[in-house]
Amino acid sequence: QNPIPVKVHDVKIEGNYKTRDFVIESQFDRLRDIETSQDLLREASYAVSRLERMGIFEECTLSLESGPVHGSVNVVVSVEERRLPCSFNLGSFIKNDVCSLSFLLS
Repeated sequence: QNPIPVKVHDVKIEGNYKTRDFVIESQFDRLRDIETSQDLLREASYAVSRLERMGIFEECTLSLESGPVHGSVNVVVSVEERRLPCSFNLGSFIKNDVCSLSFLLS
């Protein structure tokens, strides 16, 4: 089969109230380099698995919507955060030579 070309225009995050967007977005960075729909489905599946392994989400779902440019899509990540009586999360993020360290106690 011939691969179907596609480009990810944007990754949108929905449903997170405690978790910062960059924590979720960092799992989807590789989608920006995707060139075919087959690669998009494979890498999106890996990204969802990485989110689920974090253990902070009850549910993670993805949907695709048309992007603003022909052949592009927006990936919509919908999450439902777990409700734990008390949790402590430590995260770090590095992108474009900018480092961020976050602590969350709830």
